[in-house]
Amino acid sequence: KLSRLGDVNVAVSVDGGVSWVSLADAFTYFDPSDVPLIREVTPRFTSVSEHSPVVTVQAQNVAPTKELGCDWGAAGRRAGAYVGGGAVRCEVPAAEMGTELSLRLTTDGVHFSDTFAKAVAVFDSTAPALAAEVVPAAIPLGRSVSVRVHARNVAPTGNVFCEVVPAADSSERFVKLHSGGAGGESGSNEA
Repeated sequence: KLSRLGDVNVAVSVDGGVSWVSLADAFTYFDPSDVPLIREVTPRFTSVSEHSPVVTVQAQNVAPTKELGCDWGAAGRRAGAYVGGGAVRCEVPAAEMGTELSLRLTTDGVHFSDTFAKAVAVFDSTAPALAAEVVPAAIPLGRSVSVRVHARNVAPTGNVFCEVVPAADSSERFVKLHSGGAGGESGSNEA
């Protein structure tokens, strides 16, 4: 009997322990009296243009039970696929652009983890971002500042760029800025 949660390797010998055949992650210890604990969801965004997008959920106290499930609230429940090491693959249900889906896991179909709010943001990779507001709206000449662009249909991919284009009568060239790293809020990026 082991007291730690997680996957266990099993080795088998047919010659009295001279040689062994090992099975990695042969079975998983979990505590059925407790619920899973979600630690991370990747990726944190999917596109409406993807067919059956999948996220990987790193969690504690999960196991490959028949009832392992990914609960997306009003968007419905899907079966989870245990891939070992505390990782579960969850199919993301279809959702409209701009939706932020929350996620819960279950190993018994009855008791659920705490909600992992805004686990996945949905955007449309085939459509452009829709800028709505730039903050601040005024910047003193000659100063370097950070601006926040509030927009729709922006995923935190780490490949978000902001282009500053001077007025048409200016001799200055445009400046292209890269946003911060992946993550952050869906729909707003700093550059």
